[in-house]
Amino acid sequence: MNRQQKRGAAARARKLARNASASEIFPAPHGPVQSNLVNLMRVAVDALREQLGKNFDITLFVAERLPADGSDRLPRFNYMSTAAREDMVSVLKAFAEKNAAIGAKLDKIEETPPTGTAQ
Repeated sequence: MNRQQKRGAAARARKLARNASASEIFPAPHGPVQSNLVNLMRVAVDALREQLGKNFDITLFVAERLPADGSDRLPRFNYMSTAAREDMVSVLKAFAEKNAAIGAKLDKIEETPPTGTAQ
């Protein structure tokens, strides 16, 4: 089995993030942000901030599924935020706790509910 086939099998066997350990989600060590992404992420954050106003903080996460160039390295995970790091981490913890509690319920929601209306 070549490297590409192994990665494909790993992707198909990947757990939902809420059921995975931190090391399964963010394998260490992970590489630094790619220089071509920094400007794109900054433009996206600035555009959102312009539309939402200064009253909002924005955190953008970018997770690479596989290295685009096919190189033999781990995928990269990067973020950019206008929030203070401590505030961002606190919000993420609260988000994770809330979603972990309702995760099983969300898994049971069908794509097309019996009523035919979107969730």
